Amino acid sequence: MGMGSGTTKAYVPSGRRVNALAGGAVQSNVRGGRTCPTKATRATLRPSALSGSRSHRAGWLVLLSLSAAVVVACGEAEPQPLVLEPAPAKPAGKPIDLDLPRDPSGAFEFARWPRACDLLTDADIKTMLPQLTQVKREPEDQEISLLPEISNDAVPAPERRVTAKGANCTYRLQLPAAGLRDRDDTPGSSGASLVVSVDYAGTPKAVKQNFEPGLDPIRLKVPAGRCYGEDNDSGVSCRKESLAFSISSDIQPVEFEGSKFKSEGRKSIARYRVKGKTTTFTDGVLRSNKFLRDHLSVELVKTVLAKI
Repeated sequence: MGMGSGTTKAYVPSGRRVNALAGGAVQSNVRGGRTCPTKATRATLRPSALSGSRSHRAGWLVLLSLSAAVVVACGEAEPQPLVLEPAPAKPAGKPIDLDLPRDPSGAFEFARWPRACDLLTDADIKTMLPQLTQVKREPEDQEISLLPEISNDAVPAPERRVTAKGANCTYRLQLPAAGLRDRDDTPGSSGASLVVSVDYAGTPKAVKQNFEPGLDPIRLKVPAGRCYGEDNDSGVSCRKESLAFSISSDIQPVEFEGSKFKSEGRKSIARYRVKGKTTTFTDGVLRSNKFLRDHLSVELVKTVLAKI
């Protein structure tokens, strides 16, 4: 550009760009491929700066006009959609070890219960959530009610309650590209997590008798197992042979301020990409939960079923 005293450009490695035009400095942040002026830059673009020769003033007017358009277009950059991929036909890794000692009830010994934190490996999860960068597991014991075996006795045996070691696991997921990471206000919590439970394990007969898929279960079309879900819930419960388990996902909507929501301030939004198509939810979590059940939880249970 041959305007005024000429143009010089300097590159700053920190992701900030500085242009010197007609003696003024313009600083900008790069957000999601857009160049957005900083507050300091907008302060320099004031009418009092339009002084000097006619060509000098013309340069400032062009720059001011362009900068105003950029400011209007630049809100807080939207996060990328959360990418959801299907489960592989044959997951990598070892089969789940179900060759375990049994309790007289037909259940596996409760101190040797299959560990929920072992049902899914990091590689398993990353296959379906390719943006995943880290997984943290939090195991927890679970109290389980054992139903008595069906018999012709006039007085059935009472229900028995036991504690199964490591039957629950929360998988906390780091997905920073989709705006999902540890929350600053709640250390140790994440904007994305999976909850996996081994609800019952033992002989196939005992598993079938003790399997409780939910209050109002809906049969899901999942090969290799009997699986159920519920309306507006992300969870899926399945049984196959010696194992009954459930998986649910908790993906919190991301809050951001974008130009198209400028009049509304900050907006909660959930965005997912499946097979190249992006689906956006801005109307609460109910429809989003069903979407996650069908496109994430179902794929995760397919992986576990393939290991049994």
